[in-house]
Amino acid sequence: MTKERDYFFDNVKAVLMFLVVLGHLLLPIHGESFLVVVKRLIYVFHMPMFVFVSGYFAKTFYKNGRYNYRKLLYLGKAYLVFVVAIQLVYAISGYQAFSQINLFSQSGAPWYLFAMIAWYLTIPAVHGRCPALVLGLSLGAGFFQEIGDFLCLSRIMVFGPFFYLGYYMEDRKSTRLNS
Repeated sequence: MTKERDYFFDNVKAVLMFLVVLGHLLLPIHGESFLVVVKRLIYVFHMPMFVFVSGYFAKTFYKNGRYNYRKLLYLGKAYLVFVVAIQLVYAISGYQAFSQINLFSQSGAPWYLFAMIAWYLTIPAVHGRCPALVLGLSLGAGFFQEIGDFLCLSRIMVFGPFFYLGYYMEDRKSTRLNS
């Protein structure tokens, strides 16, 4: 049995990937340029949308009170490989010397994989709980400098509501059939 593609979300993901690349290309641009405005607009919504889409597609991770541990293990391995690979590339390219790898404090690209693991594991805790608590934690994260890159906590907390919104959103197919 083959899974049916959701072309709407395929297109959304393609546009978001393009915007991530464009946003990173525009990072060095500063000042009063039109491109700075474009960069800021991209950064306002591209990560919340990516996290929302990730939450939408996470519905198969936790079903009937059980985790999909294979997916969790896959994300964990991908995180480890990504962290080590980045460190190796930095060392080989001469950007920085190979140093001790800190798996608990990531501010670069691997943070997203770590955050996905955290969001997946907290699905049962958030289910049925007051959404105001999740939103309050998200808004409160910005008030404490201690919440930073350690365990990617600031990003996990700030983007968490978008993940749970996506996770608890009804499937597009079922809404189309009911209307």
